[in-house]
Amino acid sequence: MRLISPVLICSLLLALVARMPAQGRLEVLERSGSRLVVDAEGRLQRVHPDGRKQPIGCTLPGGPGRIHDMVRDPRSGTCVAAENGLFLISSDIPVLDPFDLRDGVPEDEPLELRYEPPGRLFVRTRTGFGVIDLSYFFGRKIDWKRSAGEYPVDQQSEPSLRLLEVGGEAFDGSKTFTAAMGDRVQLRLEGKAEGGATYRYRRHGHHLWNVLDANDSALLLNRPGKLAFDIIALGQDLRRSTPIVLRFEVQSPFYFSKTFLLGSASAGGLAIFVLFGYLAWRGGGGRLRLTKALLSAIGVSLLTIQVFAALFPHGKAWPFVGFSMYTERYDKFALLYQPGIQVRSADGHWFPTHPNAAGRVSDGYWQALLPLVYGSDTDRQQFVDDYNRLHPDGPIRSVLVQEKRTRLTPEGPVRVAPIVMMCYPEEQR
Repeated sequence: MRLISPVLICSLLLALVARMPAQGRLEVLERSGSRLVVDAEGRLQRVHPDGRKQPIGCTLPGGPGRIHDMVRDPRSGTCVAAENGLFLISSDIPVLDPFDLRDGVPEDEPLELRYEPPGRLFVRTRTGFGVIDLSYFFGRKIDWKRSAGEYPVDQQSEPSLRLLEVGGEAFDGSKTFTAAMGDRVQLRLEGKAEGGATYRYRRHGHHLWNVLDANDSALLLNRPGKLAFDIIALGQDLRRSTPIVLRFEVQSPFYFSKTFLLGSASAGGLAIFVLFGYLAWRGGGGRLRLTKALLSAIGVSLLTIQVFAALFPHGKAWPFVGFSMYTERYDKFALLYQPGIQVRSADGHWFPTHPNAAGRVSDGYWQALLPLVYGSDTDRQQFVDDYNRLHPDGPIRSVLVQEKRTRLTPEGPVRVAPIVMMCYPEEQR
């Protein structure tokens, strides 16, 4: 019987160890004073200050699997790297919820985590390395190997962006471009950033950033009227350039013009009245029958208008519609979002409030939140000052914008960890 060489055995053991992930942090102190702890069986539980142990659930069928690392986001909850992906949990909710990663990050098993302000999570996976924006769950891959030492965060120059042309016309920063609804306008961008610039855009007054392909930088104009877009370049560490604002005046198609819509509505209403009048005449005529025919025609016309308003996109181009009928469809495991503001009193207590409390009035809730989320610290301090001026008996010292989330599971809706969009001052909660 041949004996296996000790050298061969040692080589196999070293190879096995090299393939095993490094053991990360298996205990995290939460904002509430509780501790998240991975027990000997690999299960996550919360240990409260009084010693009480609370099991942690998970909205992902099958659970998180083996947990590799945990790191606390000082603004909100704890990020967890596990066998089945990345998860988020907050100190007041005993449920792990998976990241809904949008794009740009390594998708294989995460092994190590590192938090960097403001709201960025650096992730090492089995095959790569990348960074995630914890407010939006998008990111990008980074060309870095663990053998090179600790990754130097924010050691690169700030990204910059120039918009050279819009649809073949030069961009000077002040011009409003004219286009037709449905046009796909090509942009020529010049961005500079360490590791190469990536681009994103959002509708002015909206908060979600969308990918703008570097090789095909085009915007689809799918709404009539005045449109504005914010465009940014992102660096390797997700630092942003100063936004460029691009404005359009989008012409409505002829079938959205008031002349066409009112003329069509009048012709349709007349045709309906003639139809009901003919039916009344066939039924014997008389004033009562004609009156019923007129009322029926009016009712059917109004119903038809509302159905068309629900079926076709219209925005402000429909001059005669007071409201729209619509329904929303949600898929299994979808997320519902509820944005809101929390402020911190002088004694350290956090409580919810409304933008109106600081004198902010707008058509939409997010329009009031955008200056806080994307503005400067000056804008945020102005919110605090305005709130304190209107509430001298209950001054605040901090403000936070977050989105509460609910996961739609087969067992019913489950409240999960919120996403923090902004915290001022940037401090631990």
